[in-house]
Amino acid sequence: MAEKIKILFIVTDFYQAGTERFTYELDKAIDKSRFEIHILSLLPLNHSKQWKDYYYEKHKALGTPIHFLDEVKFTPKAQITDRIKFRILKTPLTDEKAQVEKFLQQFQAISFLGEYAYPSFAKYLNENNEQKSIIHIMNSIHQKRDLYAAYKKEKAYNFCSGFDDARIQEELSAFSNYRHTYLPLSINLKEDKNPWLSRSDASGKIGIFTRLSVHKPLDPFLYAFQLLLDRIPNLELHIFGSGNPEKEGMMRYVRQLGLTESVFFRGHQEDILETAQAENLDLVWFHGYYGEPGGFAGFDITSIGIPQIFWDFSNSAFSKEQTIYPMYNHLIQFVDKSYAVLTDISEAKSLSELQYEDLYAKRDIRKNVRIIENLWIQTASITHAR
Repeated sequence: MAEKIKILFIVTDFYQAGTERFTYELDKAIDKSRFEIHILSLLPLNHSKQWKDYYYEKHKALGTPIHFLDEVKFTPKAQITDRIKFRILKTPLTDEKAQVEKFLQQFQAISFLGEYAYPSFAKYLNENNEQKSIIHIMNSIHQKRDLYAAYKKEKAYNFCSGFDDARIQEELSAFSNYRHTYLPLSINLKEDKNPWLSRSDASGKIGIFTRLSVHKPLDPFLYAFQLLLDRIPNLELHIFGSGNPEKEGMMRYVRQLGLTESVFFRGHQEDILETAQAENLDLVWFHGYYGEPGGFAGFDITSIGIPQIFWDFSNSAFSKEQTIYPMYNHLIQFVDKSYAVLTDISEAKSLSELQYEDLYAKRDIRKNVRIIENLWIQTASITHAR
């Protein structure tokens, strides 16, 4: 039997968020007879007072070895003595980089899960480890304009993302030397019939599933909802996700638009599919970028058939109406499409079917994981040849 290729996932944490979900989907779908996966976390467990390490036990249940940077940086003997020396004498921890390099030597490929995981770790990478590194882009410059501020733009990088060739050119326009592999956001799918098509009555509810953050603005949705209320009285908007709506500035829009009686912030949901089905939602709104759904939550909702409409925050040439994933950056168009889905059951079911069938055709992780597996094999062969 051929020796397994050892792959290292570098993550920042194990919270219940999009990148962490992507990491878990990969770990679960990878052919473990060919690949041995390890995870290195940059943050220790229980680092956050707000977020639980949701995926830590799930990775452990898959049998995946998990390491932490604080443990890797020091030999057991040096962990205490060098830290004390650093605090007292302010001398550098001289063996730190060497210890990390020694740890990385055992892996044939390194995947940084999230473009934000790379910059702070780059100081530990020698030339060989740089060449076997793959950076998975999980956000966009349209969420955070300085997303790549810490990158040296002239260096050679190997990126992987859900942006196709045309869209990645805009995303990485500041870089002069990179390779890119397209890997669609994908989830584990169960063969089933579309459950939403059998619904019998409307609820008068629109749902949004997101993390409340300045990087995930809600103001276009709130403006659209105000216009919809003029046409569909008693309509409700339910926003599910962790975060403080007052602190993040969402409540200011709600009050200014007179929506306090119709908009409800429902907080974090442990299982969005269970919540979405229990709420009997008529429509779900989501963020989009470059004409594509912006995260895993949208595809989860697709798997139970609830129709979705998107606001494209990239505001680019790709922001035009899509047949399968209607995507807009024009308020009236967004409102008109939402109104049609909310008031015409045939329109709603047609959209539900299109999205559901597209999901099964293009977003099955069991099929798409071969893309990243082939990239790891290629990376391992290149670095071995050197």
